[in-house]
Amino acid sequence: MNEQAKKQVVGRVVNDPAANPKEGDTLGFQPISVTLLPKNATVVMENIDAFDGAVLSFHFADADEHNVEGSAIIVAPGIALTAKHVIKSHLDRLMKGERHAMCIGIAKSGMNVWTVKKMTILTDVDIVILGLELNSAMPPERTFRQAIVSTRLPKIGDRLQIVGFRANSATRSMNNGERGYGVDAMLLVSAGVVKERYPQGRDKAMLPWPVLEVDCPSWGGMSGGPVFDEGGHLIGLLCSSLELEDGDGVSYVSLLWQALTAKFEGGWPAQAFEGKRTLLELAPQICPIVRPEAISYTLDELTGRVTTHYTPWE
Repeated sequence: MNEQAKKQVVGRVVNDPAANPKEGDTLGFQPISVTLLPKNATVVMENIDAFDGAVLSFHFADADEHNVEGSAIIVAPGIALTAKHVIKSHLDRLMKGERHAMCIGIAKSGMNVWTVKKMTILTDVDIVILGLELNSAMPPERTFRQAIVSTRLPKIGDRLQIVGFRANSATRSMNNGERGYGVDAMLLVSAGVVKERYPQGRDKAMLPWPVLEVDCPSWGGMSGGPVFDEGGHLIGLLCSSLELEDGDGVSYVSLLWQALTAKFEGGWPAQAFEGKRTLLELAPQICPIVRPEAISYTLDELTGRVTTHYTPWE
């Protein structure tokens, strides 16, 4: 991999800059424009701000250090998605308050530091919905970037693109006596075609939720990272990968249908997001979804269990 593409970016940690808004303050949230690689390949992006802060590295931190364990993607103001297996081994220490979770997005204006305030862990799929709070300075134009979600079921042969951070080291740093973080990381992009579709799950043990098999490799740290289709829309998250005997690899992508119907808490600024809701229930201006009518759900009032219904479209 290209050693020159490794970049270290450092950002200061501050209190939530939106906690005490002033009259006339505005915030902007705009979709990113995603262009797929022209062919099946894996590359290290020359610019780690290529997705302008929408693609996140996912960290766990304590008093001594912080470590990058996966990737995530912003889909609405202060709302991101990542893979459940990224946080599974840390849950006990998180619950005890011994560690905290955070995300970092590298925007063109600098580093966005997000503290994870809420986690909604889905039971039947490898997805977690994160509620974030900004703990770095506002960007100059007070504008943030996010992905456009699509409910489309990609066809076999469609090219997809997996994105995620792979960090060589990530340690707590001090900048002029102020708390901050330095991230030494690469932004990886891996593109390949859909080999198989498993809308009912591939198997009962390893991948029982809706997944795609994609003919391209992926690596540790990319788990939970976004997967985009040829329209530049977010269709899933990286959940696992396999290295084949010939040296190539395949990756498995969790489709997002259950994430759209799960009720969750979180969002930023916090005063704009109160109570529980689903991503489908958010206004399309702040959570754009292509063909949301393809998804519906029923709620069992007795058990509280949600059943997601999907009408396939390609």
